[in-house]
Amino acid sequence: MNMKKMKETGLLEKAREKIKTKKMLFADQDAIFRSTTKKKLLPRIYNEQSKFNKEDTVICHFCKRLMYRPYPHTENIKQWHIDKVHSVYKCHVFDSDLEEYLELKKKFEQKKLIAK
Repeated sequence: MNMKKMKETGLLEKAREKIKTKKMLFADQDAIFRSTTKKKLLPRIYNEQSKFNKEDTVICHFCKRLMYRPYPHTENIKQWHIDKVHSVYKCHVFDSDLEEYLELKKKFEQKKLIAK
């Protein structure tokens, strides 16, 4: 997002006004999108939200999603909820990244304890 241009055009103020008057499913992003006059939509590879196993994906967005089985419901599992990523999404593509995350988290927590 071009924050400089958003400030110049008052986009966030327009979006806040829209939120006050209209019901939207994803109010924050929908209001910004609906308040703009020019849009540049990037290809899905920059915001993949459903297919974890695509090799060309650049950014995978772990967001709330509608699940149909065993009954219609939503899931809001983030990538750091590793057990749920594996059990609910059946996704193991990011396991090496998640292992690195766990190692770094452990080091950070140890440093934090030492600093006290």
